[in-house]
Amino acid sequence: MSCIWEWVPNFSLGIIKLGDQIASYIDTLHLLDDDDEDDGHATDLVGYKIPNVEIYIYVDNESIISITSYEEFIYKDKNIIGMSVNQLSEILGCEPSEIGTSVLFDNGEIQTPFEYFHLGLQLWVSNEIVASASIMNGLLES
Repeated sequence: MSCIWEWVPNFSLGIIKLGDQIASYIDTLHLLDDDDEDDGHATDLVGYKIPNVEIYIYVDNESIISITSYEEFIYKDKNIIGMSVNQLSEILGCEPSEIGTSVLFDNGEIQTPFEYFHLGLQLWVSNEIVASASIMNGLLES
């Protein structure tokens, strides 16, 4: 299935909408269970992977709560994945709400989370370049 993975803040990534029931996407997108999400922390979240693209959907009580992409996250006709940190404020129109603590991953890569709460956006940045982007409903955060 070919899809344009356009991000709508606090709402959707491509055809996938936050808050929708996952059942409506399992067959349509041929979702795979994402069993790689074992980070040693107890969680009730269930993960799904979209085949042939590095996009993951996370579900709680059958409801979509976040979507993460490592490939394509289109906003204002530009892909945020691979964008430099210097370009972010221009395209997003704001600075991050919070820049988190950097994390050293098993592969030796150091990544830093950039949070944009009002946009429902979390970016992980490595060497000043966006490595992944997640949409979650920031309007629920208070």
